[in-house]
Amino acid sequence: MSVYLVKGDEADTRDAKVRELAEVLVGDDDRSLALEELTVPGGEGNSDDRAAVVSAAVTAASSPPFGTASRVVIVREIGAL
Repeated sequence: MSVYLVKGDEADTRDAKVRELAEVLVGDDDRSLALEELTVPGGEGNSDDRAAVVSAAVTAASSPPFGTASRVVIVREIGAL
């Protein structure tokens, strides 16, 4: 399993780099099967929602790929944890 951290202050640039990396990692696989995208909610009082996203990310990352050669899990706004 590989983990990539894409970090930056400019959201547009950061998102473009994440898209580029996802394209490379997914390759010719069916994107709808190979890619899982999650966003950690920010703000006060969302600890249950944040925990649910972390749980979903761990489950997705530890699940074997279904119908594809690999699985790509993107978790956005990880700094909100």
